Amino acid sequence: DAICGMAKDYRLLDEKNRLLRARVTLMEDKADILRNKASTALESVGMLIKRCSELEDKVRAELGRHTALINQIDVLEDAAKKVTQCVRCEHPEYHEARFSLAAEFPPPDIRVVEHEESDIDLAVKPGHYCEWLDNHPAPKAPILYGNFFDVLVWRWVFNTVGRPSAGW
Repeated sequence: DAICGMAKDYRLLDEKNRLLRARVTLMEDKADILRNKASTALESVGMLIKRCSELEDKVRAELGRHTALINQIDVLEDAAKKVTQCVRCEHPEYHEARFSLAAEFPPPDIRVVEHEESDIDLAVKPGHYCEWLDNHPAPKAPILYGNFFDVLVWRWVFNTVGRPSAGW
């Protein structure tokens, strides 16, 4: 009887051991699944970090471009102030502003047109200058007369201040 009882206990312990092993195997499988999910999540996070870094680089580049444009606008505004101050008396600093700006910031749609001396003389003679501007509204495709006008400044003046009058 005692031996039969011990054999029965042994079978029960063996069955419990088998069930526990099955549970351990199941837990190990679940752990593998969770490890795979964690690995996939880490890869996704790595890709997101890389993408964020790329976007940050693009934003920095864009900010650099915007800063450059703001600086150009500041230079043009300063030149436009000189234009409105100096167009009457044809100060040398006005000419310098036009020449330096034309060289530094040429617009992409600029057309250089050669003109006879009389046209240029008409443009530079004090007294004729405002009259010439009054009769020639800003062209849609800007024309740079013999590298004399800084088209960007004039485009800014025409668009911001309006066409100058003959009494300017």
